[in-house]
Amino acid sequence: MSTERDYVLGTHDEEIERLGLQHRVWLPRASDAWRRAGFSVGHTLLDVGCGPGWATLDLAGIAGPTGRAIGIDRSRRFLDAARARAQPIARVAALLKPGGTMVLHEYVDYRSWRISPPRPEFAWFVDQVIASWREHGGEPDVGMTLPQWLVEQGLELRELRPLADAPQPHEFVWRWPHAFVDVGLQRLVDLGRVTRERADGVTRAFRESQATPGAFSLNPTVLEIVAVKR
Repeated sequence: MSTERDYVLGTHDEEIERLGLQHRVWLPRASDAWRRAGFSVGHTLLDVGCGPGWATLDLAGIAGPTGRAIGIDRSRRFLDAARARAQPIARVAALLKPGGTMVLHEYVDYRSWRISPPRPEFAWFVDQVIASWREHGGEPDVGMTLPQWLVEQGLELRELRPLADAPQPHEFVWRWPHAFVDVGLQRLVDLGRVTRERADGVTRAFRESQATPGAFSLNPTVLEIVAVKR
């Protein structure tokens, strides 16, 4: 189900492809969280913010022929806007039966995204992403407030885990931030926030940094939340 609404990161084909890569990078952790949450055959599993449905298909495989997976999206791929989140979270919480479990992976410290060797152009880019999110009514660090919202909606927090990676360029997980640099910069150019010249400078700085022996990316910190309906 979707209502087309523009999103700061866009809903174009390149972003759909990037979300597929993001899904593949995060699938091992998501699958582990789903297992610990008790997701199983015969369950009804709701994928809120399903985007193009990458995770929804995996959840359908878990639910099996006697269960079902339902995807909901508003073309806001990460559902990152705090105000936009409050109502959907409340509706999902109301749908959960007592004992029902919710698993969330949300940014909790987006500014922790850094590269080594550091480049000021890249730090500036991260600041622009954060500022653009907030100008559009969103909050990149929505994970800082979600636990409180969940408790207010009658859920008990079972687990809170910060997740962070520091991959080197030859590692698969590194491809996730790499893909976002190109897509995110292009989106900022399309929005008129960043000039093409400045965007090209960020791309060069990122590539030069990550071509250095011993280089790595410290990816944005994500908070894993497992909550159970009382």
